[in-house]
Amino acid sequence: IGSKKLISGPNCTLTGAAVALYEVHKEFKIKELRISTYQAVSGAGKEAIDQFNRELKCYIKTGKVSNIKSNVFPRAIALNLFPQIGSFDENGHSSEENKVEWELKKIWKAPALRISSTTVRVPVLRGHSLSVWVKTDKAWTIKKIEKLLLKTKGLKFFKNPNDYATPLSVEKTFEVMASRLRKSRVSPKEFQLWIVSDNLYKGAALNTVQIAEYIGKNNLI
Repeated sequence: IGSKKLISGPNCTLTGAAVALYEVHKEFKIKELRISTYQAVSGAGKEAIDQFNRELKCYIKTGKVSNIKSNVFPRAIALNLFPQIGSFDENGHSSEENKVEWELKKIWKAPALRISSTTVRVPVLRGHSLSVWVKTDKAWTIKKIEKLLLKTKGLKFFKNPNDYATPLSVEKTFEVMASRLRKSRVSPKEFQLWIVSDNLYKGAALNTVQIAEYIGKNNLI
């Protein structure tokens, strides 16, 4: 904290990546990230959940969801998905994509980190998922990346590709889950990873509480 007493914390979308990749970044210095997010309805609040439920009921009753008006989403969300979270800027980036691309640089104090993202709202009630492509500055082996992921605090890593995490498997858990680690076919310094976390449990609010507990425990103020 120091004299500024100001801490950067990720929103619920970026929490998974910030937790899962931190040890890798410390060891091998991540240079580039390409992230596609698959974000749950609950990330947009109670009105969004209510809208989702109305659309599902309408579909069961009529076989359609398009006749339900929404003040929450730009499109129907039940049985659908759309690549827009927030408003678009003059360059075509959504406000959520800008958050993803800016926040991790602040948290890791890595202004040179290059990040590109596409954020997608999906018809899942809770649990944000990320497909992440990672490029590092230093060379590594898959075994070394696995070792770092296994020791990362707050992360549960699955080595077996058949044991991948899903929004249902992280429901009501505080852990971030990572799976499907594999080398990229493009470069020896690139790998891919699938990351999932419960946005209602391991989100911005819990992070704030955990930061406060750490500050108190270590007498930082």
